[in-house]
Amino acid sequence: MDSVDVGKIETFVHQMLQAYNHTALLDSIASVISFNPEIHEQLELSQIGKRTGIPRRFFFTNDNVDNSMVAADFARAIVAGERNFFLHEIEKSSVVVNISGFTYESILNVMRTIDNPTDMFIPIEPFFNNFYTWNKPNHERIRFEYMKEPILLAGNQEIRVHWLTTDTGFTEIFITNRKGISLARKEFKDASTPKDFDIIPEMNYISPKEKLMVYFGKSKKTADDFDLVIRTIVSNPVVNPNAALKISVDS
Repeated sequence: MDSVDVGKIETFVHQMLQAYNHTALLDSIASVISFNPEIHEQLELSQIGKRTGIPRRFFFTNDNVDNSMVAADFARAIVAGERNFFLHEIEKSSVVVNISGFTYESILNVMRTIDNPTDMFIPIEPFFNNFYTWNKPNHERIRFEYMKEPILLAGNQEIRVHWLTTDTGFTEIFITNRKGISLARKEFKDASTPKDFDIIPEMNYISPKEKLMVYFGKSKKTADDFDLVIRTIVSNPVVNPNAALKISVDS
């Protein structure tokens, strides 16, 4: 019977951590502080995570399976979940406006509602192609940076653009000020083991201060799989007045 190489599991966990830390958005779109139970005891917390079976054969000693893409996909799912959670929560506190068309001028006009805007979330459909017509000769309105999403230039303001794919379900545009939106986040040391989870303690490779929590457990369904939990735990965002704007565009 093939044996599990615990070194491969450790590498897999570190690949997930690296992918998450490289792509995570929360620290760049909000003011995030470490959870302190004495201060944040009354905050409402939410878990963004994934629980799934993962085949033991991925980690067999004599198997040459490359797990790096799987690790990156898991990390990407958490990053997307955090972004969607963030938008769903700030939507509840956003100022709501309606505009008749998606133009540079119309966006600048309503953007004045927000104090020092820093980020803009735009659904790819139907706005992607239109957005890239905004640059004019000798009048740069959009700045491009290698391997990064574009920056919208609005006077002395620079607003980072984040594209929302159709699977997110968002149809409105959001403009936010990251300094006016705050949340607390638990680290691995602050969290208890997931409920109804038969953890394998010797497969814990997460340092106490990691934001992404990864747990390997014994599967109750089949001996061929591990039970895998990946998650982050954050408080619901606190949104200051005039820190979030939701824009509906007439079709």
